[in-house]
Amino acid sequence: MQWIRGGKDQTTDNKESGWETRKVVIEDYAYLRNDEGHEIESDEFKCFGNRWRLCIYPGGDNGATDGMASLYIELASGAEITLKYSLCVKDPKNKDEIIAKYAMGSNCFNDGFDDVSGAPNFCKQESLLSSLVDGGLVIEVRMKQNKPLTEDNPVFVPENPLSTNIQKMFLDESSADCVIEVVRKLPTSPSKKAKVEPVKFPVHQLILKQCAPVLAELCSNSKPGVDGIRLVQISDVKPDVLHSLLRYVYGGKILYSSSNIKDIIDAADKYGIVHLKLEAESEYVKITTISLENVMDNLLYADSKNLALLKETVMDFIVENKVEVLEEVSFKDAPGTPTMMKDVLGAVARETKNGTDNNDNRYSTMRISELRKELYEKGLDIDGSRETLIAALKKEKEDFEKDIKLGFDRLTNQMLAQNDESDSDSSSDSDV
Repeated sequence: MQWIRGGKDQTTDNKESGWETRKVVIEDYAYLRNDEGHEIESDEFKCFGNRWRLCIYPGGDNGATDGMASLYIELASGAEITLKYSLCVKDPKNKDEIIAKYAMGSNCFNDGFDDVSGAPNFCKQESLLSSLVDGGLVIEVRMKQNKPLTEDNPVFVPENPLSTNIQKMFLDESSADCVIEVVRKLPTSPSKKAKVEPVKFPVHQLILKQCAPVLAELCSNSKPGVDGIRLVQISDVKPDVLHSLLRYVYGGKILYSSSNIKDIIDAADKYGIVHLKLEAESEYVKITTISLENVMDNLLYADSKNLALLKETVMDFIVENKVEVLEEVSFKDAPGTPTMMKDVLGAVARETKNGTDNNDNRYSTMRISELRKELYEKGLDIDGSRETLIAALKKEKEDFEKDIKLGFDRLTNQMLAQNDESDSDSSSDSDV
């Protein structure tokens, strides 16, 4: 290896395009050794905060074709960097003419690892010798750093198209294998019978099976027609409500309002669309202000539809306004369920909670959203009363502790069995 001193470093920067140029001169190039595999290094030059050098093999490196010179750029020192670069030798008589050029679209340089990149067959040696300037070989190095991934320079990655493709199947007659018909009666004059006009919704049983099991069962129990399409008729839900339910099932968003939210909750509860029921319940709690005038109505509604979050909100209101509630609200129609007293005590406990709960009773003072979140993360059912949610968490905990104990007992028995075998082998050896 031979070091060449006196290499010139002339800089021409183009800040707008991001490219930076360095001109490196290998002096007395014609007099350098040109036997195969002999490397010559230029002086170091600086670019993008790192130090670089060129490595040229006038006689080619071991992978070059006969008569070809090899040229590489090497990261001499500095931080890891990814950039585009080009190595170019121009005709000294006509700067627009290129004798040889090698360009790399993108390369990651890492000092001490992947720190070299270039061309084993850069140019014919005789062509380089004919392009010297005052005996020196002028090599133009152009570099452009790849921008790091930041908020200002994000990389576009398309989303998984599954959700979008399923939404496109919403009400798609060409691919549907079932039709749900909502039969509604249109008002007419008193002397005439009400006119019946069905509203049809084409659906896909596979999607309903995953997201709306009750509707899916209705479809599967119906007989297919001549065209193979099954027909289900229902009359206990408004067409616009069923439209919202199916939009949700196919991954769409629902616009809630005070006029439709209870109908959506009722239909979602009836047809087993649990996540929609809980989402609508949450929206209902947001848009409803509990007052002395409606507290009992909301309590009765929450109890009838098993809306644990709404019931918790009502109970919190009762506890926070206990004096006014006792004086102005009649409880003669209050639900007489066995869990009602626990719901009241739970609200009182949450209000007076002092952080001393242990693992055995912490579920009793957790809020409904916390209980549902923990159940969801464990892959358990998130619908039901407070009592049901707590019971499910306690059972999961008990089952987990049983599995741990069984595993520990099994491991202990295996270790004891191995010890018995070892003692038996030792006894046999001593007898011999």
